[in-house]
Amino acid sequence: VPLLAKALREQFPGRFEEGQPPFQVMYADGDSIVSDCDYGEKGGCNTTEFPPLMAFSSVPKNESWFPTVQAFPNHFYINCLYVYKVLGRASTCNWIEGVIESPKAYEHLIPTVVWRGTDHAFLPNIKEYALSNAIFRPNFEKLVLESKRDPYTAIFEIWSYITPRWRGAVLTAFIEQEAVERKNNDEKIPAYNWIDVKFIGEGVNAFHTRLSKQRGLDVTGEK
Repeated sequence: VPLLAKALREQFPGRFEEGQPPFQVMYADGDSIVSDCDYGEKGGCNTTEFPPLMAFSSVPKNESWFPTVQAFPNHFYINCLYVYKVLGRASTCNWIEGVIESPKAYEHLIPTVVWRGTDHAFLPNIKEYALSNAIFRPNFEKLVLESKRDPYTAIFEIWSYITPRWRGAVLTAFIEQEAVERKNNDEKIPAYNWIDVKFIGEGVNAFHTRLSKQRGLDVTGEK
């Protein structure tokens, strides 16, 4: 919000002069857009008449569902930029200085799919994810944390129910563990893993944090 307010004042200074009528800027900073229109599956919603919405979150791939929505970067990263570039203070996001001050040419980028995000319930209004949230989330902790079996075995048994972000995080942890084992056996390993998908945040009670500490399945990464 601070960066948005600053940008509006700089781009539209006349709109903030004395005597100007009030106005609203609609924005969303949740994990995804939540609407009673249910992403086009319910009748009675003319989404073309909705006001413009700045979404600092995931948005539908099908733009016709919410044509007035404009996607912006996740608010976690927007705040990193605001603290570092606007306020001129050290950012808690340890990646940002290297990205801004030492940009890399495309040919120098590493061959890795990288993602950082939250473990919030994802797209609850989509049928596919509603089923996942109903089956996967309540049972995942019991199956993995309380199971005496290998955590990967427990996870792969419910693989079809887990969300894409969790699949990516589990694959990352599995590949990292496999790389360590191959290195210990003096086998040749690639310079970079092809995937690096992890959750941000280190809340004591966060499931992904406890999973890392209690079962050694590292799905939590730095910002």
